[in-house]
Amino acid sequence: MSESNSPLDALMERIRRLLENGADAGVIERIERAIADFLEAFQLVPKREFDRHIQALRDLEAQVAQLERRVRDLEAGRD
Repeated sequence: MSESNSPLDALMERIRRLLENGADAGVIERIERAIADFLEAFQLVPKREFDRHIQALRDLEAQVAQLERRVRDLEAGRD
């Protein structure tokens, strides 16, 4: 798959090759629309982007935990 092709384009090309002798263009178009509608409902993101967001959340959780410890230490020092 080249970078100019979307995952849907690559999938449809594979389906076309599988059906090239037994399906007309209308069938392929209906399959493509059904798959596009199905995938659109999921609002998919690339795994790299998902992993970056997960790492950012982990970093933020660590920062919050550190800040909570500092606040507890400061509050303990005032009592």
